[in-house]
Amino acid sequence: MNKKIKNALSFIMAMIMVFSMLTIAPYAASDVVSLSTTAKNFKQGEKVVVTVKFNRNFESAAALDVSLKYDSTKLEVSSVTKGSAINKARDLQDDDVYSETHSVKGEVRWVFAGTKNYQFSGVFATVEFVVSGRATSGTTAINFVVNDATSKDIVDVKSQLTSSPLEIKVERSAENDMRFKLNADGKSYSITGYGSGERTSLEIPAVHLDLPVTKIANGAFANHEELTEIKFSSSFEAPCLIDSIGGEAFSGCSSLKSIDIPDTVMSIGASAFEDCTALNSVELSYSLTSISEEAFKGCTALSTIKIPFNVTEIKTDAFMGCSKLATVYISKNTKSIDETAFVDCAPLTFYTVEGNTTIDAYNTETKLGATVSKTLKDLSLGKATAAASAVLVRGGATPAVTITLTNGEKVAVNKDYTIVYINNYQEGNAKIVVAGKGAYYEGYNHVFTIVCEHHWNRSVETLPTCTKTGLYHLQCDICGKESTEVISATGHVSNEWVIDKLPTITSTGLKHKVCMVDHVIFDKNTIIDKVVPDADRDGKVTSSDALIVLQYTVGIDDVMTADSILQVDCNGDGKINSVDALTILRIVVGDIVL
Repeated sequence: MNKKIKNALSFIMAMIMVFSMLTIAPYAASDVVSLSTTAKNFKQGEKVVVTVKFNRNFESAAALDVSLKYDSTKLEVSSVTKGSAINKARDLQDDDVYSETHSVKGEVRWVFAGTKNYQFSGVFATVEFVVSGRATSGTTAINFVVNDATSKDIVDVKSQLTSSPLEIKVERSAENDMRFKLNADGKSYSITGYGSGERTSLEIPAVHLDLPVTKIANGAFANHEELTEIKFSSSFEAPCLIDSIGGEAFSGCSSLKSIDIPDTVMSIGASAFEDCTALNSVELSYSLTSISEEAFKGCTALSTIKIPFNVTEIKTDAFMGCSKLATVYISKNTKSIDETAFVDCAPLTFYTVEGNTTIDAYNTETKLGATVSKTLKDLSLGKATAAASAVLVRGGATPAVTITLTNGEKVAVNKDYTIVYINNYQEGNAKIVVAGKGAYYEGYNHVFTIVCEHHWNRSVETLPTCTKTGLYHLQCDICGKESTEVISATGHVSNEWVIDKLPTITSTGLKHKVCMVDHVIFDKNTIIDKVVPDADRDGKVTSSDALIVLQYTVGIDDVMTADSILQVDCNGDGKINSVDALTILRIVVGDIVL
C-alpha cells in the first residue's frame, strides 16, 4: 500500500473519530434538562432569573411530576412563567391535566397527567427569584428534581430526565446586618449596632431608607475581631455625611488594619479605636478639633500619626500604649496635650514647624524625652485666596485656591499642599481645607457658598383636569433638590355651540357649549346677535339677498353654510323659506326697520 493511500485512510479514520465524538459526546455529557441564569453572583435584593430548558426532545412520560427546589432562606420566588415547551406539550395532549404551584417555600412544582406521552422541547419555564432579606452570604444550589415520571405504558422513566444543579453565590448586604436609629431631627440615622461576623471587609452606608447616615453610635462595631477593613461609602449622589464616631465605636476590632476617617467627622468619642491592635494606618479628619480620651489607646501596630492642624486638644491617654508609635506630626495649633496622652509609646519624634513652643514645654514638663524636630515649613505663613461662592456642578463645587506665602516661596498643589472640600455637594455653605504635605505643615480654612443653577427633570405628580390644576414633581439632576410646579387647568374644550334660542331680526338668541372631556356645560347664555339677513355678505340688505334665499328654498342654491342659514332665518323658526325672503323684501322697501 503506497504512502498516499495510507495517509488518506488515516485522515478518513481521524474524521470518523471526530464525527463520532461530535455526535455522541454532547448527548452523553449533557443533561436533558438544564438550568441557567445570566450571572453567578447576586447581592441581597437582586433578581435571579432561572431558565429551565429541555435541551432535546423528551416524549417518554404521560405522568410527569417535577420540581425546582431551592433554599428558601436565601431565595424567594417572585414570579413563574410557562415556557413554550409546556404550552406546546399540552396542545398535543387530548385529555391534559396540569397544575403549577409555588406556594410551598423551597419548591416550584409542575404536575402533568394524560393518556399519551407529552412531548417537551425548548424552554420549559422561567422562574424569577429575589435574594431574600434573611439570606446569609454563601453558595446555594437550585435543583431540578423529578418526583415521578411514568410513560403511558406505566414504565418508570425518571432516570431518563438528567439534570445538574445550578450553583450561585449570594451576598448578604452589610446594611441589613446593621441596626439603625432615627435621629431626633427625623431627617437622618445613626448606626447603633452590627450583628454579623461573616465578612472581613465592611462598608458604612451613606444612606439608609433614603435618609443620610450621620452618626456611628457608642460601641456600634465594638469587638468585631473579624473586621480587617472598614470603608465609608460616598458619591456625589449619596455623599458621606457622618459627623461623629461614638465612644468605643470600633474598640476591640483587633484585626482592623487601616481606616480613613471621612473629613465630615467632627468628633471621635472616647476609646473609639482602643485596642485595635492591628491598626497601622490612620487618616484623621480635617474637621477634628479634639482627640478624645483613650481614642487610640493600645493600638500597638500604629507607628505614625499626623494630627490635623485644626486639632487644638489631645486628651487623656489618647495614644497610651501605642508601643510602636515613633513619629507624630503635631501642629502649633494644638495647645492642650494631656500629660498621659503619649505614655508607653516608642521613643517619639515630634515633627512640627518653627515657633511651636507648646510641644517644647510639653516635652519638658512631662519628661517624655521625645525628640522635637522643627524641620517642617509653615504653610500658614501667608494667605490662601478662594472664591466666596461657586456654582454647583456634578462632582461637587471645587473653586480654585491660590496660596501666597509671605517669604515668596512658590508652592504647588498635590506636592506641597492638598485641598479638601467638605460638604461641597449641595447648596449652602461649604468648607475648603488647605493642608500642607511633604515638606510643609499647617494650613488654612475657607468657607464659601454654593449656588446650584438647577436643571430640573419634570414628571407628572397630579394630572390637571378641566377645572383643577395639576402638579409636576421637579428634581434637579445636579444637586438632587426636589420641588413642585403647578400645571394649569386645561379648561373646558368643545368645538361646537349648542343653540338654546335662535335669534330673529328683532331679538337676540342664546347658546352654550358642552365640554368633550367632563361633559360640563360652560359659556352659558352666550348671546347670539340679532339677525341681519345679508345673505351675500356685501354689508347691505338688498333684493339680491331675498333672491338667494328663494333660490335656496327651491333647491337652486344649496351652498349656504350653517352660519349663513342662521343669519337669514329672520323669524327664528329654524327654517329657511319664502317667509324669510318676503321679510327681507319688506326690509328693503322700508316696511320693516332693523
